[in-house]
Amino acid sequence: STTSDSNAEELAAARVELQTYKTDLHNAQNNVATLKQSLSESEEKVKALNEQLESHQQEMTKVQTELQVVKSTLEKNRAQMRAQVETAEKEYQECVAEAQSLAAKQTQMALEYNQELRKLQDNEEELKVKLEEEKMKYQELELENKGLKSKSDEHIKNEKTLNERINNLEQKKKKKKKIKKKKKKLKKKKKKKKKKKVHCVD
Repeated sequence: STTSDSNAEELAAARVELQTYKTDLHNAQNNVATLKQSLSESEEKVKALNEQLESHQQEMTKVQTELQVVKSTLEKNRAQMRAQVETAEKEYQECVAEAQSLAAKQTQMALEYNQELRKLQDNEEELKVKLEEEKMKYQELELENKGLKSKSDEHIKNEKTLNERINNLEQKKKKKKKIKKKKKKLKKKKKKKKKKKVHCVD
């Protein structure tokens, strides 16, 4: 009876322990199912994250490519800008040199212009003096011409008077000639009459 009691206790204890193991196993199975679900969810998350990462990497590659193109273009533009700046500086230097040359030419031209202007002014003064001299000469000539004209008028008057006198003298000469002729005729007639008378006497 003591042995059977002891066995009964052991059996009861073993049953309790078995129940505990069953409970633990059940709990463990539940935990495993939960863990499996969590793992599955985690795998989904990891997969999604991997997809995002891959997409990000693709974007990153695209951005890097674009960045490289931009860098290349920027470098090219910089080179062009440097060349343009160098050309612009060279052109500026040439323009400065040309402007200096033009300024020098302008100064030279201004000097030459002033010299020419002085010459012209001197010539103008000389011409003014000459013009005054010519005016004086012209006035003198005008006076001379007036004098000559008055003399010429006098000559014309004298000539008219002389012509009138000559005409008068010629008229007188003609009259005298006529008178002489008449006298001669009369003398001839008288002589003829005398001769006739003498002949009759003989």
